[in-house]
Amino acid sequence: TNTDEILISESLQNAPEICMVSVSEIQKYKHNIIVWDNKQGVNIDHFKVYRMDHATNFFKFIASVDADSAGIFTDMDIKANPVTKSDFYKLSMVDICGNETELSPEHKTLHLTRNQGVNNEVNLIWENYIGFDYASYKVWRGHHIDSLIEIDVVSNLINTYTDPAAPKRRPLYYNITVNLPGICLDDNKGSERGPYAMSRSNIEDAGAVEE
Repeated sequence: TNTDEILISESLQNAPEICMVSVSEIQKYKHNIIVWDNKQGVNIDHFKVYRMDHATNFFKFIASVDADSAGIFTDMDIKANPVTKSDFYKLSMVDICGNETELSPEHKTLHLTRNQGVNNEVNLIWENYIGFDYASYKVWRGHHIDSLIEIDVVSNLINTYTDPAAPKRRPLYYNITVNLPGICLDDNKGSERGPYAMSRSNIEDAGAVEE
């Protein structure tokens, strides 16, 4: 009979990375989505999605997503309304032994608001996207949310835009986007369609024309 001693130390995996957060085009811009590479990590059982509680500024667990499903989560909670505010998200991985990684770096959605000028020009104001580097914002406009047209590109140092040539025809909608540094791919198991090349803000209605 022989004996031996072996030291087994716990070695946690690195925190996962979120590819992007956005406002869902498929869900008619009513809900936020979080997209990530579901092939991250080794022997992963599921991913855990966290959203910041605006009352406390702490991240709270909101959902689990199986590792073999698409790396996409749609936040249907009424507290996460992209029309009213932006939201911060983080992600973690849990392996088959129940070990959870640290939380990923945060990503924050774009939030767009508008007001109307004295001559019916439309003034747009938006918040920065947080989560990856980008050089510019794209401004989109259209009479239907499914057929918006890019009308301008502005520097990432700018967070306002005035459209002096806004059409008088209503309805009229606006949207702000940023291009991702790469491409987010999904495995087509979810209801969302990929690949993803940009993050979108909420849709903002230009409102009625004042006579």
